[in-house]
Amino acid sequence: MKSLKLACVAVALVLLGCGKSSEEKAASSESADSASAPTDTSDVAFPSAIDSTLTGRGFQVVQDRRVPSQQSGRTASTVVYQSADGTRGGVLYVQRPIGGGPEDVVWHWYFGEAAPDSAQVVEISGDGLWDIRVFMAGGKTLDLIQRQSFTLMGPPFGTAIAVNGAALAPSELWKCFDGSDTTVWEAPSSNASIEFLNPLRAPLSEVDVRLGDRKRPGTLEIYAGSSKVQTIDLAATSEPQRFQLDAAVRDAPMIRVEVKSGTEISEMGIR
Repeated sequence: MKSLKLACVAVALVLLGCGKSSEEKAASSESADSASAPTDTSDVAFPSAIDSTLTGRGFQVVQDRRVPSQQSGRTASTVVYQSADGTRGGVLYVQRPIGGGPEDVVWHWYFGEAAPDSAQVVEISGDGLWDIRVFMAGGKTLDLIQRQSFTLMGPPFGTAIAVNGAALAPSELWKCFDGSDTTVWEAPSSNASIEFLNPLRAPLSEVDVRLGDRKRPGTLEIYAGSSKVQTIDLAATSEPQRFQLDAAVRDAPMIRVEVKSGTEISEMGIR
């Protein structure tokens, strides 16, 4: 089965999301000429609750900064972290209600072969949606374009799972994580796969799936790493479906979901 790395994506998942695991899997740019930074971005620290989780897993937080929120009534920040040896890391986009309340991880992008230094919310594509510019150690710049490879519009994941593993048909995968039942990702071939990365080893207990309007029944094969641990049968309904995950999946560093050809997924999430 061929697996295409999520290409220049612009995006996410609680699973409700998806993307690439290294800098080669994202759209990249060596110039900032085409982007404009929002006027309300602040360079002041904006500590997030996720910081303690990151440090508890052996990572160091190198940026936690207020940025514009994609949704009204909420504040947002980008959290950039690195491994202790500076070879791996990731970026999270975190939102919380104005005036206080629970913090939600809306998007998480993990780099298994490189370490980000910082991230900036910018407008690159001119469509009115914020994009993400990631500055990598060594000077390389990666531009992630919203609604091309990722989205900040989806519901919170509830966990810090990353949505940029390998996948088939990666350019449409963000539609699984945009919080809308009007967009779908269709499995393009037999055993089409989606990978979810779990670098923080968040405890996972369930998978949520919503099929597209055609409501084709299908199956999901769940893998913990390379080991198949579970088969889930999807009912022919457009209503949300929730399934408990096998215990072997719950702290796996990578979860792979294989989807029957032709199955249309409107929303998916692993929590």
